[in-house]
Amino acid sequence: MFSPFAVKLLTVLSAAILLHGSAAALIPTRPDPAPRQPSPPPALVDERRMLFAQIVEDEDTSATFMESAIIEGVPYKYMLKQLVGVSHDALRRQSSESLTYDKLVTQPGLYRGQAITLARCVMLEIDQVNAPPEYGLPVGYTILAGVCVDASRDVYAVRIIAPPGSKTYERLHTGITSDALPVIRLCGRFMKMNARRTNDPKEPPWRRPLLVCPEPEFSQAAQPRPFQRELQDANMAHLLPSNRIVEATGAEERMVVEIQPGAELHVRIDGKLSKGADVAAFINEATKTFKLRLPAHHVVDPSAVILKKLGMPKEHTEAVVAALRALGFKRLSIKNEQ
Repeated sequence: MFSPFAVKLLTVLSAAILLHGSAAALIPTRPDPAPRQPSPPPALVDERRMLFAQIVEDEDTSATFMESAIIEGVPYKYMLKQLVGVSHDALRRQSSESLTYDKLVTQPGLYRGQAITLARCVMLEIDQVNAPPEYGLPVGYTILAGVCVDASRDVYAVRIIAPPGSKTYERLHTGITSDALPVIRLCGRFMKMNARRTNDPKEPPWRRPLLVCPEPEFSQAAQPRPFQRELQDANMAHLLPSNRIVEATGAEERMVVEIQPGAELHVRIDGKLSKGADVAAFINEATKTFKLRLPAHHVVDPSAVILKKLGMPKEHTEAVVAALRALGFKRLSIKNEQ
C-alpha cells in the first residue's frame, strides 16, 4: 500500500516530532468528555448517509487512484459548513481514542465523518484559498490545504477551515519557510482516503486519510522542529511538495441509486421511490434532474453510486448498472450496506 517515498517520509520526518521526548510524553491529558448529546433525528441520519455514500475510494490494487484523488464537492462543503463556529476543543471532546490511523486506512467507509485527534504533529505543506461563494461559508472564511505528520509517524492530508482574521496560515507557512515547524494538536473529521502525487514523476501516488478540521492548537511548550536538513540528508527534498492529480475527473456530486429490498426491483433516488414505474425510465428522469445540478464540465462524465444490501438478487444490480451505463455513466461504484 505504501510507496517507497511514503516509507521514507514516515521514518525521516517523524524525527522532527519525536525529538527530545518519549512517546508517552507526547500524549496530553484529555479534557473531560462532553455531555452525551441526543441522537440526531432519522431524517438527518439519512441525509448524512446519502452524502457520505457519494464518497468513493479506489481499490487498494489500483495503480492510478483516480477516484481517491477526487474530493467530492457536495459532501466536502457539507463537512466544512458543519465546522463553522466549532472550536478545536469542542471537536476534541467528540473524538475517540479508539479511532486510529490503521482503522481509517483499512475501513474508511466505517469511520466516515468521525472525529480523530492528532495529539502532536507538524505541518509539512500548507496553502490558502478564499472560500468561493458557492461553498456557502460566512464571508471572510478561508480554507487551508496541507499535509501533516504526527507523533506516530503517520501522514495525513488536511483541510482547515479558518475564520476571518485568522493567523493560522501565516504561522504555519512561516514555520515551513524558516525550517522551524510549530508543533500543533489537530482535530478533524475523517472524509476519505485521498490520493496525491509526489514531486517526483517516477514515484507512484500515495493515499492518506483526509481530515476536515477547525483551526489547530499551537503548543506553548514544544520547540519548533527543523525538517529541511533531514530531507536533504536523505535525498528526499525533491519529493515535496505533493501535487494534486490533475487528470482525475471531478465529481461535484455523485448520483446515489439505492436498490430497495424485495422480490421486485425498485430504487430510490433523491428521496423518491420508483414503485409503480418502469425502473429504467425512472432512472432516466432522475438523471435529467441530477445533471441540472452539475457544473457544465461534469455533465459529460457523470458519476453514480449504487447502494444495496448484502444478499440482494444479482439481477437487480445488473439491471441498474445497465440502465446507468445506457445513460452515459462510465464511473460507477457499488456499495454493500450491512
